[in-house]
Amino acid sequence: MGFFAFLDVDNGEMLSIDEKDINVGTPLTAFLETYGSSFFCSEDSIERQWFERLEEQSRLNPRILTEIYYGEEMRYSPDEYYRFLFEWGRIYDNFGEAEFKKALEDVEKMWTPIDELLPVVEEIIRLLPQMGEDTHWYKAEDTQPAFHGLRDTLNQARNKDGKKVRILIR
Repeated sequence: MGFFAFLDVDNGEMLSIDEKDINVGTPLTAFLETYGSSFFCSEDSIERQWFERLEEQSRLNPRILTEIYYGEEMRYSPDEYYRFLFEWGRIYDNFGEAEFKKALEDVEKMWTPIDELLPVVEEIIRLLPQMGEDTHWYKAEDTQPAFHGLRDTLNQARNKDGKKVRILIR
């Protein structure tokens, strides 16, 4: 079982992030989750070194990618805490209402202008072939098409008058 990724667009649309009609959620999630967690790894960890090398080679700040995705468990309004507990309580059993509302506020802050995100995605596409061997978070045959799909979906959102986006992982 894998993950599915969707571009949540400020015009109300939810666009599947696809490459050749196949959703690329699993490789995109592997990359983004490992990138985000690499900040907390020891300096000599393979993950941290790999992503630091990516950042050093980049002309832009690719960390923005780690700040714009969220999971389906955060698709609620602030007044739906008890519904959230009913549907997700076994996983979030100690998640208080204040934490729930704070998490929703954080998701609202994820909206990112397409015009800021698109150059970063294009930069990642440029850099990935230079990053070397496959890892558990990067497989050239999967990750590169995933970022092509993200780029194409960003362009699709812009063509539909979207201005800001964030990524939903299901």
